[in-house]
Amino acid sequence: MKSSPLRRVVEGITVTLVALCAVSGYLGLRAVVWRQDYMVAAMIQSGIATSLIAAGALGVVYVLLGSWAWRVLRIDWMSIQFGALVGALMYGGYNAITPLVPASRIETPAWRALQGGVDGVLIGVVVGVAVMFINNRPLRLDRSGIQRYLMLFVVVVLIGGGIILGESGIHFNDAVGIGIALPLLVVLRLVVGRL
Repeated sequence: MKSSPLRRVVEGITVTLVALCAVSGYLGLRAVVWRQDYMVAAMIQSGIATSLIAAGALGVVYVLLGSWAWRVLRIDWMSIQFGALVGALMYGGYNAITPLVPASRIETPAWRALQGGVDGVLIGVVVGVAVMFINNRPLRLDRSGIQRYLMLFVVVVLIGGGIILGESGIHFNDAVGIGIALPLLVVLRLVVGRL
């Protein structure tokens, strides 16, 4: 059934509002968890501006093109959601055991796990998008699907970690890091497609 332009406008506006609340709330929560209370208002404002631009642009595309845009993009939302969960658990667990920054050493392990988990959600979303691109198929929540996903997740994390270490050790800028990462993701996608 083809949706009407008015229906798509309503959906686009409501999704933009949900994104606005989610992103600004997340950034505000992150400031609180990392005990940066003085930054809460600025982070919320930054989240509002970011989500208005990003979700607003996607909303306009959806209003103009309808569900055809989603069929072209083939977004696997489960891959992104599962990535957020895995990222939160991995990063939270790691920060609870080994503090990521010196300021975290004074915190309890449970609070460090919360700090790492909040950051891990965003990291996991980014890695989940990369895994979705490499995997080129929807995530199946069975044993083989989860194993495949986790292997690709770890590979992407290792590539990202290597690039970050290179940036800090060799001191090249972020554009070079992205220029290295994108071809690697394309090669991985081709290799995984062959296998």
